[in-house]
Amino acid sequence: MSKVLNSSDVTIVVATVQLRVVTVNNKQMTLAVFRQLKSEDCFDDNLNLKGKVWGQVNYHHNCAYPDSHLHLIWERDGELRKARINKEPPTVNNGYKIAYIWPEEKRRAWIGLWAQMSELPQLFIAA
Repeated sequence: MSKVLNSSDVTIVVATVQLRVVTVNNKQMTLAVFRQLKSEDCFDDNLNLKGKVWGQVNYHHNCAYPDSHLHLIWERDGELRKARINKEPPTVNNGYKIAYIWPEEKRRAWIGLWAQMSELPQLFIAA
């Protein structure tokens, strides 16, 4: 038997959410502008950040595995860049098996960096 929901039992709670919107000249950044940002790795070979990471953009156009990577907006020398970082450290397929390219210590460091980057705020751009 299902219980009938009476309007006296229901309330509406107002929730406040914060959206971080990227603006350019007081206008919301568009997808076309985002696509034109220079693509550059935001980490150097030693896994040090090359600039300030602003946040992540939920942009997965034609992507079969959106949980496998992040799209970041970051700043270097006063210019915005975009970067795509993969969740898994780089591997090579030698025909017999897939092997990691990086040594164990660097792979562990990458996993920690991935966790930090995945916690960055989501940035919103106009479609």
